[in-house]
Amino acid sequence: MNKNSITTYFVESTVEKRIVLLSDIHYYNKKNISLLKNIQTKVLKINPDFICIPGDFIDERIIYDKEYLLEFFTNLGMICPVIISLGNHEAKTRNDDMNKFDNKLLNSIKSIDNVYLLNNESWICDNIRFTGLTLPYLAYMERKDSYEYVLETLNKYFSNGQENDKYNIILSHSPYTLLYESVRNHPFYKSSDLILSGHTHGGLTPKWICCLIKRSLITPLRHLFPKNSYGYLKEEKTIISSGITKLSHFNPFRILNFLFKGEIVVIELKK
Repeated sequence: MNKNSITTYFVESTVEKRIVLLSDIHYYNKKNISLLKNIQTKVLKINPDFICIPGDFIDERIIYDKEYLLEFFTNLGMICPVIISLGNHEAKTRNDDMNKFDNKLLNSIKSIDNVYLLNNESWICDNIRFTGLTLPYLAYMERKDSYEYVLETLNKYFSNGQENDKYNIILSHSPYTLLYESVRNHPFYKSSDLILSGHTHGGLTPKWICCLIKRSLITPLRHLFPKNSYGYLKEEKTIISSGITKLSHFNPFRILNFLFKGEIVVIELKK
């Protein structure tokens, strides 16, 4: 799957910048090289001010041919600053050994010029504060107690929210983690201006259906007919990318990836 469509959203803000949002790349090995090159070519033509990658840039914690992924990030960094956060697949292996990261890989990414990997950290540039939110794996399980893991992380790293002296952009891999009612009352959410996410893979549903009925077919955890799996949720100040890869390497139905185009999201921040 090397074809990627481009979706553009215009967002009212206090700054004027162009951001490219790339979610759910799910790199696994050198077979993904053509996909990476296709992304790079299209991003170069868009000429963004920032590139944001909110998690799941690898398919699982153990990947192969890492040099090609590092080269991809290096090339993106030559276009503009690249801001990366971590998702559930960065902490996952097939034997369900969770909440550990490939620190050697992450340190290699952090060493790349103009690339900023944010692990519950912030980076400021051009009057924008970018924050990468890293959550424990259980926070992604979409259970009734999932919000407790989200609040635990927010209280540990961002108990007082964020200052309002900048335009605050959050990279949160899953949109659902910040949409729980109790989480939306937290200072971190209230002080955020825009949340960039993915994770949902568009619910494996054509975009026009998502826009029409505000529901899709299935979540990554096989919950049927979820709400809000794609698009710009203005009231929730959240943009959900349907992702570059729809069916990841270990999905038994990945042969059907030819049915889906990946999505590159362009966000035009306008005063």
